[in-house]
Amino acid sequence: MTKARIWLLFLAVFGLTGCQNMQPQPHPVAPTVAPKAQPVEERHEDKVRALLDTDMDFARASEEKGAPEAYFEFLAPDATLLPEGELPILGRDAIKVHQAAGPQGLLTWKPRAVEVGRSGELGYTWGSYEFRESNPERRPPIQYAKYLTAWKKQPNGAWKATILIRNSSPPPGERR
Repeated sequence: MTKARIWLLFLAVFGLTGCQNMQPQPHPVAPTVAPKAQPVEERHEDKVRALLDTDMDFARASEEKGAPEAYFEFLAPDATLLPEGELPILGRDAIKVHQAAGPQGLLTWKPRAVEVGRSGELGYTWGSYEFRESNPERRPPIQYAKYLTAWKKQPNGAWKATILIRNSSPPPGERR
């Protein structure tokens, strides 16, 4: 065999083996799956606003439906009321009965401050309230007081009051 033939045979073998890899190969492609929709993280200011709105809705319900119905609507089933000069009242049902059995009149309030924990699960509101009794011969016609309400976010995202504290205040003109 001459050098030319050996060289030609070498090129033929090399060319044939190289041709085997020249066939188009499928390229692995990562499947394109849309990313799961991530819940939008509620900003802290939005959580505070939601709790403030809830307390204001609670106050509005008290004016429109009466305090017993409003309390029943906005309290957690295991809520506790700590009224001034009385024993604690445990449970939403008992609180509704207590409110209905007490003096009748218009209970209104205005939140003055609200705070929500960083987790967004707990918060509180506080402010002042007025009770205008419909039977003024038993008590002064208007009672002034302060309140503090502790709130807990429920699994459905709604805020429910868990502890309510209230105590009397002097009339607005007599405050220090």
